[in-house]
Amino acid sequence: MAPLPRLLSDRDVKWAGSNDGKNSTLLRMSLLWNELVGKVRTTPTAALGLLDIANSRGISNSDTLEVLDGAIAIALRTAIAGISPDQAWEFVTTLARKMRGHDLHDGQLALHDAAERLSISSPQGAIAFLSQSVAEEIRSNLIPAIARAAWRAQRTQRCLAHCCQPLRMCSAASWL
Repeated sequence: MAPLPRLLSDRDVKWAGSNDGKNSTLLRMSLLWNELVGKVRTTPTAALGLLDIANSRGISNSDTLEVLDGAIAIALRTAIAGISPDQAWEFVTTLARKMRGHDLHDGQLALHDAAERLSISSPQGAIAFLSQSVAEEIRSNLIPAIARAAWRAQRTQRCLAHCCQPLRMCSAASWL
């Protein structure tokens, strides 16, 4: 006897648990989840939808959390490369808020990397982030990345000042 065709994968049914494994809501959520996962590379805000689903469903399945973790990391890299620093800071802040309570290792690393890169390219965005009313857990989570960026920027500035000083002397002498 051939197996019955199914619209949901075993992962989807496991994600749902026994309560709503045959529910039409599960089918809609599963289809939306898969669509959002597919859009993360081109539309970073799809990760926000994934987090909304995860937060509303109380997802604890390790396979699903792994997909979510990777999707967040991809979305952050895509956002940093493709949108303005102001929009990227807004995205980072929103993601950080929605990631609270999830153990998302790759997502956290990508979040720190994004905060550090944005702090270098848009220091005023870092100041605006630190001035916002966000949970202390979120702020303290990103402060080390922002501080690293400030340290790197200061070090680069000192190095450039030191390295370029002889060039300034040469160009000043050529005018004499």
